[in-house]
Amino acid sequence: MKSYDVVIIGGGIVGLTLASLLVKAHFHIAIVEQNPPLSINLEHFNLDCPYHLRVSSINGKSKKIFQQLGLWEKLVDLRVSPFDKIFVFEENNKAQLEFDAASIYQEELGFIVENDLIQACLYNLLKNDPQIDFYHQAILEDISVESEQQSRKIGLKLADQQLIASLIVGADGKNSWLRNKAKIPMMQSSYEQSAIVTTVQTQLPHLKMARQRFLADGILAFLPLQNSKWCSIVWSVAKQKAQELQNLSENLFNEQLTQAFNAILGDVKRISAIDAFPLMSLEAKDYISKRIALIGDAIHVVHPLAGLGLNLGLADAFCLAEILSQGRKEHKDIGSYSLLRSYQ
Repeated sequence: MKSYDVVIIGGGIVGLTLASLLVKAHFHIAIVEQNPPLSINLEHFNLDCPYHLRVSSINGKSKKIFQQLGLWEKLVDLRVSPFDKIFVFEENNKAQLEFDAASIYQEELGFIVENDLIQACLYNLLKNDPQIDFYHQAILEDISVESEQQSRKIGLKLADQQLIASLIVGADGKNSWLRNKAKIPMMQSSYEQSAIVTTVQTQLPHLKMARQRFLADGILAFLPLQNSKWCSIVWSVAKQKAQELQNLSENLFNEQLTQAFNAILGDVKRISAIDAFPLMSLEAKDYISKRIALIGDAIHVVHPLAGLGLNLGLADAFCLAEILSQGRKEHKDIGSYSLLRSYQ
């Protein structure tokens, strides 16, 4: 049986960010992950290599979190795509909005970064840290609040061993094992849409402007990448149409995509694989339980149209880390309900 301050279930971006913040505050951490160790070659993230399909729009607050961890400079050295304008318009072009970084005295409004790149950099930051133990390909079995020490510990039973900690954090996504095990209720609904993602090359340069068009049957976003004529797209449409679009030949897909975007950037050509994922909303009724806290998609999943999803999760991690660090400075029980209530 091994003892930790905090056990984090989930080794994605949000879980690794929380771990990185807690390590800086000298917590002893375990990260429990059901997948194998990450094996992403950072040399593949350069201007000429294909982009990974899943990207996120990183806002200023998230950038500051990564700066605090010493991670932002590494991301910028590899592949970060800043944008300084956002243009939102309707299908009939009668209603439109434009946001400009200069109008709020900023250099950028945000940054497009590949999810795999962020996760790989976080993992490389932590994998050899003596304050962290990774449990990969873990089989989760049960949780139990210990009776000794006035129930100041919680146990996590894996198939091959037992871990104990003051707190277990669920960063294990929308189908959170920990949330279900703790019987935390949630509100969940489907948008009855799928989001198609791929990388495209446009005839005209994007000029570091993110563009989003509201169509009668969905939403189409072009997110500018480092290459001046490359964009990552997120096309949210009804599930049936998403399937139909995926089944089109490359030429027909390019034609429909160019038409849906009103050829704002000229002819559009797909230059990567294509994928789609279902869209849903989720909100957990509680963010905490007895010696348990949830972060990221384990507590809230939102539509990608505003680019908020990952930023919300990073804000969760930052907020929880601040509360736990301050609690320990004040010699409080970091798993106590009274302390965790301030996080909720």
